[in-house]
Amino acid sequence: MTKLLERAVETVRGLPPETQDDLARVLLQLAGEDQPVVELTPEEAASFDESLAQTERREFATDEQVRAIWSKHGLPFDVKAWFGKLDEYLDEQFMRDGRQLPPMPPAPKIFDE
Repeated sequence: MTKLLERAVETVRGLPPETQDDLARVLLQLAGEDQPVVELTPEEAASFDESLAQTERREFATDEQVRAIWSKHGLPFDVKAWFGKLDEYLDEQFMRDGRQLPPMPPAPKIFDE
């Protein structure tokens, strides 16, 4: 192990456990080990599975349920007007010319060689 990596590990030891795990995942990914995007707790995984099952059963929130959630979080929301506005674009091709992104900047030098 290089001195720089040893210093980095020592620095990370003083960080909160959640931050340590985040940094460990980044390091493992840089080393070529694929990492999951998000680690779900068993409760989160079960909730996600139930959401997928509801979708398969075509059990969706009603307009009133959506309005109540948005209102709870201070977001005025008229579901019918929102979908009506979306319907105006039914005949429009989405991202007709593709996704135009600026060129990537040169990669920064991270490690001393």
